[in-house]
Amino acid sequence: MKALSFLPLILFTACASIGNTPKSEKHQMEMTLHKTRSDLEEAKHDLHTLKMELAILEGKMVNQEDQMAGIKKETFDLHQTKLENCATQIGQLDRKLSHVELKQEEIFIQLQKIAGITSEMSKALAQGKEKVNELERNIASQSKSGPELVRKLSRESQKNEEIPNLAP
Repeated sequence: MKALSFLPLILFTACASIGNTPKSEKHQMEMTLHKTRSDLEEAKHDLHTLKMELAILEGKMVNQEDQMAGIKKETFDLHQTKLENCATQIGQLDRKLSHVELKQEEIFIQLQKIAGITSEMSKALAQGKEKVNELERNIASQSKSGPELVRKLSRESQKNEEIPNLAP
């Protein structure tokens, strides 16, 4: 690159001095001019090579940027899909939870009804047991007085047989 900045100066000097010099100097100038042209061609070639390398690097950068954009899009799409799936699952779980809560309330109401019925049945059973006990006591007292009653009745029936029938 430094050679390119001195190139115009060298060319100007070489061109200006070609007409005024003897043959050896002319030959020297032609050699210098040839060397300068050669250096210029080499510099042009290096510049062209650098431009090609720069274009290749720019192409690689564009390719990497495209790949990065593709990866970002895929990642975003993947995360978006996962978020949508999670939102769907949360919605389903929320509906199931609401359904379970409703069922729980229904079961609680039914258990309260069963508890009320059980309480009523316990009272009825207690009353029935009391009546059964009362009947058992009545039966027991009647069974004790039953033989006495039978004896009384038998005595009375015997007395009635002993009394003659006064009818004509």
